[in-house]
Formats: sequence, C-alpha cells, structure tokens
Amino acid sequence: MQITVHVYTHDPDIAQKLDAVLAALTQMETKFMAALDDLTAAVNAETTVEASAAAAIQGLIAQVAALTASGANSVPASAINDLVAKMTASQNALAAAIPANTPTA
Repeated sequence: MQITVHVYTHDPDIAQKLDAVLAALTQMETKFMAALDDLTAAVNAETTVEASAAAAIQGLIAQVAALTASGANSVPASAINDLVAKMTASQNALAAAIPANTPTA
C-alpha cells in the first residue's frame, strides 16, 4: 500500500520565507565551517607546541643520562644539578600550562 501526500499552499509569500530560511541556514553553515577550520588550526598548533615541549624535556633527560654515563668523578655535581633544575622547571611550566589553558566543563 502506498500513500502519496501532496501539499499545496495558497500563500505566495511562503517561497520567499523558505528562501530566507535556506539563506540563513547556509550562512550559519559557512560560519560553522570557518569556526571548525579555526579550531582545527588551533589544535594542530597546540599539538606542535606540546610535541616541542616533550622533545625539549626528553633532550634534557638525555643530557643528564649522558653526564651520568660519562662517570661520576669526571662530571661536576653542579652540572648535573643544573640540568635537573632545568628539567624540573620545564616539566613544571608544561604541567602548569596545560590546566591553565584548559577550559572547565
């Protein structure tokens, strides 16, 4: 069984109203897509920053490991302490930046 429904309107303004609604929806879609593009760019930039920070911290860790592996007697304790302080400062800065820049739900 098939039912076909035809709707006819006698209001000549309905086409104009529907065109206005369609134009508004198209405009909203354009704004939404622009906002989505902006958000995508921001996420990509943030990912790059986070990767750079992680690489910097890993580099510091590698420097400490190299100093430690070279022998305790030939490496001044101050050099190791300086690198540990830099590493700790980097980790603290990154740890503070993430929650500071994360919006609350």
